[in-house]
Amino acid sequence: MRRGDPVVVHGRLTVNTWTNQQGVEVSSLEIEAIHVGHDLTRGTSAFTRTPRPTAVASNEPGEAGEAGEAEEAVAATGQTAA
Repeated sequence: MRRGDPVVVHGRLTVNTWTNQQGVEVSSLEIEAIHVGHDLTRGTSAFTRTPRPTAVASNEPGEAGEAGEAEEAVAATGQTAA
């Protein structure tokens, strides 16, 4: 998302009202957001998942790292390994 993009927010809206030192009543709005996303009534959006880093179980090159990458590639495509 970028500044100025129309968004949809799901959460809780709270209005706080108090009197400041000058005796003026001041209100503030606070949003406790649970979900935030693009407003799709105003356009389209593309979602790209950020891959999680894989933990390497061994310091030896060519052991756990390559197997983990192959499993991650299969999981990303949704195909089963042959």
